[in-house]
This record gives sequence, structure tokens and C-alpha cells, in this order.
Amino acid sequence: MNKTDRRIRRTQKLLGDALIQLALERGFENITIQDVTARADIGYRTYFRHYAGLDDLLRHVAQTQLDELEKLFRFPAVEALPRDFFAYSVENGRILFDYLQAHEPIFRVLLLQDSVRFCLQPVIRHAREYAETFFGRFPPGDIPTSVIANHVIYATFALMHWWLENDKPYPVGRMGEIFAALIMRPAINQ
Repeated sequence: MNKTDRRIRRTQKLLGDALIQLALERGFENITIQDVTARADIGYRTYFRHYAGLDDLLRHVAQTQLDELEKLFRFPAVEALPRDFFAYSVENGRILFDYLQAHEPIFRVLLLQDSVRFCLQPVIRHAREYAETFFGRFPPGDIPTSVIANHVIYATFALMHWWLENDKPYPVGRMGEIFAALIMRPAINQ
């Protein structure tokens, strides 16, 4: 890793952090590139070396979160799954909601602001493909794998949205249990 790579990542992080802070304060639709560069203390022209516009920066922030989450959820082969799939799902749910809590400002923008829904579509599509690969490892049931994957991903995003929108009424551990009982158990037991 060279000095240039670090500098690029530092600039991208500063711009992403500034975007999220401003979006929380004013709403995404009410900020400009000038607002972001001023908050990040980055030159306006430097911004365009990295991103074409605010939508591009927000997509980068969202993709970064998805990439980090994907690293946390390396699902084993079906043969290697623990005997107690429910406990395994509770743990994955806990990991998810712990991550959501640790990155709450970003997810408050991504999940609760209607003006950024455009940004979630590619993230949801990618997550759905990932889930379809995972559920495709199980013996086929009555419901097509693509339908199960779609349901699990949209239900998971809805549960995350609900938790943030209601100011996290339950602790992370309880949300892991809810995730497993409400979303994962029915998907596996179909």
C-alpha cells in the first residue's frame, strides 16, 4: 500500500463522512458538493477527481458498507453449518445489528431518507444475489430460491429500517433473536 493509495482513501473517507453529517443535519436533497467539500476541507476540484456528483459519492459510501458487511457474513457450506441453525442465525442477526448500531449515522441516511432510495437499489440487488447463492445451497423446497432470497433481503432491510426509525427500542442481542425468528427460520423451514 503506497502513500497515494492512503491519500486517496483518506480523501474519500473525509468526503463520505462530510456527506453523511450534512445529510443528517439538512437532508441529502438539501446539500451541495460545495457544502461537502467545505465540511471535509477538501478542494472543490479535488472532489471531481474522485466522484462525478453527490449521487456517486453516496453510492460509494453505501457500497463500502455492503462490502464490510459481506466480510462479516462469510457463510459456510451447507454441510458445515452448525446443527443449531437458529442459534447460528441469531448470531448473524446480532452481528448485523451490532454493525448497524456502530455505523448508525450512515444507515440513518441510507435507510430513513426517502431521497436516497436510488442508492439502495444496487445494494439490495447485490445482497439478493448473495442471499440467493446462500439459499441455493439448501435442498430445493416448494418456494423458489429467488423468492426466498428476495423476501429475506427486503424483510431484513425493513427490520433494520424499523429499528432505526423507532430509536432502537431493543438491544442488539434481542434484534438478533427477532431476525432469526422472524426472517431466517421461516426461510429455511419452507
